[in-house]
Amino acid sequence: MNKVKIVLVGSAHTGKTSIINRYIYGGFTPHTMPSTQPGFFQKKVQNGEGEIQVEIWDTAGQEQYHALSPMFYRDADGGIVVFDLTDSSSFAKSKQWINEIRAARGDDCTIFLVGNKSDLQSIRTVTLETMQNFAKSINVSVYETSAKTGENIELLFNSVVKQISKSAKLNANFNTQRMRSTVRFTQPAEEKSVKCCK
Repeated sequence: MNKVKIVLVGSAHTGKTSIINRYIYGGFTPHTMPSTQPGFFQKKVQNGEGEIQVEIWDTAGQEQYHALSPMFYRDADGGIVVFDLTDSSSFAKSKQWINEIRAARGDDCTIFLVGNKSDLQSIRTVTLETMQNFAKSINVSVYETSAKTGENIELLFNSVVKQISKSAKLNANFNTQRMRSTVRFTQPAEEKSVKCCK
């Protein structure tokens, strides 16, 4: 796999753009305005199989732009659903975002749930246990991050890319095995057909 497409979704003010900026540029800008249009970013990374180009789509989280999000799920290999650890309403809405991705992509999209702003522990309203239980119930991976400090940002994207690559390899192996099984199944029928014609 030479390229992966990852889409970030979530409510407004959860820090999606800041997470991407930290990952791509290694910096943080406080008091950023909410995104009003999609953003596109690229980064080349190395894994065990060579160089991979990571393409990241940053979606607008404000309600008036929500209807536009599904078009960015198309062909996405991975989805990162971001919520604010200090805002329980953004956490509650994360299930809706996950359901939308799965409705559009089925099981073909690797999904990660991310609680951002872990640097604000004193005012967080979503506990780690709550996050983990929810993630387990819907079968997604979960991370806590801080775009401000950089905590777990690199680890998050590395894990997403690794999981996407792993899933792609499993699907490729499955398709190969299925093709081989089809050949084995149809071969005797072809031989019998030839004998009947003699």
